[in-house]
Amino acid sequence: MVLISLIFQNYEKEIFELIVIEIMIIILGKETEISVY
Repeated sequence: MVLISLIFQNYEKEIFELIVIEIMIIILGKETEISVY
């Protein structure tokens, strides 16, 4: 049970990091779009 919870915590952390990165890319993309146009 401990092993499963550890795996789940790591998995959750990776998903959270991916979501944060996606949001950063979207924000940066909008900023670059504004500066390009």
